[in-house]
Amino acid sequence: MAKSNQARSTEKATAVGGSSRRRPGNYGGGANSDPAPPPPPVVEGIIPLYVSVDLADTEFRETFLWKQENREESASLPPLISRQLCREMGLPVSYERLIEAQIRAGLKKFAGKEDFGGEALVTLDLSVEFGNEIYKDKVQWDLNESQNSPEMFAWQVCEDLRLKVDFMEPIAVTVREQIEQHRQRLLKDWSAGLAMTGPSTSPRGMATCLSSPLPDAGRVERTLADREVWGPELWRME
Repeated sequence: MAKSNQARSTEKATAVGGSSRRRPGNYGGGANSDPAPPPPPVVEGIIPLYVSVDLADTEFRETFLWKQENREESASLPPLISRQLCREMGLPVSYERLIEAQIRAGLKKFAGKEDFGGEALVTLDLSVEFGNEIYKDKVQWDLNESQNSPEMFAWQVCEDLRLKVDFMEPIAVTVREQIEQHRQRLLKDWSAGLAMTGPSTSPRGMATCLSSPLPDAGRVERTLADREVWGPELWRME
């Protein structure tokens, strides 16, 4: 789990990695140049969960990734995890039910994966703060490509920008959260379309619900102008 119970900084931010630089490559702006561990394998059923509890004079924030195996496990584990979190963080017992409720709500929110039919490119606008650094990026993601791994992406970002290993999980969680937001939007738009055209037996073809389908780039390397828009940025709080 990645502990993230920290307040957002309001201090001045200074750019340490320009968006015009090519990706991949070492930007030299990160606080730690130690190599990250090998990239994790592609894993199905990973759900990003957020816990935010304010009680009395204590604020608790936590983000972590949940591997959902089956429904029985999803029903039995939340109280165990909430109890473990309270013990590890020294929180009072009164927090357990609140944390458990948020875990269950998060699990309920993330339904099973749908096949959207063909390539389904969406845009992810990433802004991840960890410690005194903020990583910002804008990337295209294919919802239908099973080999696209948020964890692999996070690992590569940390390698390229020489970020601390602890940055990996917050980046992966943010990517998964935005992927799910796009997936839910497509599912909602597709369902609304059925009300107009009649029922269907398959969700395939949902990619046609994309509000602004991305055109074929025609080339792998972006132009200099595009790099200013799509390149990664690293900011450090002073």
